[in-house]
Amino acid sequence: MDVEVDRPGNSENKLTVLHMVAGLQMGGINRLLVQNAVQLRDLGVRNLIAYLNPNHELLSEYEDAGFNPVCLNYARRLSAPAVLIRLTRFIRSNQVDVIHANHELDKLFGAIAGKLTRTPVVTTFHETIAKETLLRQQGRFGFAVRSFLHRHFFAKGLAVSRAVADSASERYGIHPGDIEVVYSGVDNARFEPRPESSSLERLRAELELEGSHPVLLTVGRLYPTKGHRFLIPMVQQLKNRWPNIRLLIAGDGELLPEIQKQVDDAGLSESITLLGSRSDIPDLHRISDVFVFPSYSEGLGLVLIEAMASGLPVVASNVPPMDEVVDDGVTGKLVAAKDPEALAKGVEQVLSDTDINRFGTAGRRRVEARFNSRNTARQMKDIYLSVSRRS
Repeated sequence: MDVEVDRPGNSENKLTVLHMVAGLQMGGINRLLVQNAVQLRDLGVRNLIAYLNPNHELLSEYEDAGFNPVCLNYARRLSAPAVLIRLTRFIRSNQVDVIHANHELDKLFGAIAGKLTRTPVVTTFHETIAKETLLRQQGRFGFAVRSFLHRHFFAKGLAVSRAVADSASERYGIHPGDIEVVYSGVDNARFEPRPESSSLERLRAELELEGSHPVLLTVGRLYPTKGHRFLIPMVQQLKNRWPNIRLLIAGDGELLPEIQKQVDDAGLSESITLLGSRSDIPDLHRISDVFVFPSYSEGLGLVLIEAMASGLPVVASNVPPMDEVVDDGVTGKLVAAKDPEALAKGVEQVLSDTDINRFGTAGRRRVEARFNSRNTARQMKDIYLSVSRRS
């Protein structure tokens, strides 16, 4: 448990932060943590990473970035005391200055371990969710425990958007001043538009895009609130104007069979392609004309920000916090949620604009100014320093 979790050459003088997650499963939070840890390391922060459940899906991604996450082996409730002992020993032996928790499970362990070791704990809120929903999921006692922890055990709350901050403050009764908005950032260099290349030609050939126009793209888990089912009738409407339209859906999830059936039943199998999980999202951006995001429940919408970083015009549901990401009419269009006709109209307006490139140019500028991973890391480091024993 005393494993060094950063590259060699660490100084004992470095601010040491323990990042905690429930497991290393596929998902935006875990990928974001890798990116943030790399940026924080460049700012001189020593990053330790611990995860509770023995889910190792993204372990190689962390290792490739130079980290060695420690698994605490939480398998069932009976193992909780042993896990807590291992965690507190790890915090003390590594002289952790700040604990940063993310998921509900690691927030619980992090909060208790923080009290036992007198280590300040910060937590990030990642989603907007109603109090009534949590009461149904956790029961009154479970919700009361979590509310108490959030109000009394955490030195600072971080929220990935203003909408998430307002939601967390309302449902847990946290003073708004105790939650700071820290927008999730992206690595602009990874998504920078590039000239034509043989790799893009091969990708177009693989996806049989010759003669297809326009090419629309959406990225995200196939999950009910992501709104994929509204894309099929959207394409039906757009085919009246663009018979050779193609929609690429990148992502996997529980609704894959259902969405595929919806596509087949609509007779759109030649117009809509379900790609499954992909590792080449930046290249998918580069061969697409418009990014469509029909989700109606988001904490921030990182895939939307990535599309804007790639210079793609975007059409998204007009729900919080999409209005914090998309500048309507400038970087793309915000349209009514759960409305295929509104989505189709938004796509048509973007494609019909006499200067369609202006959307992408404005989108990249907005990402650089508001959603830059370097700025995110600097803000996080400042928060760590403000709550740590070094402040």
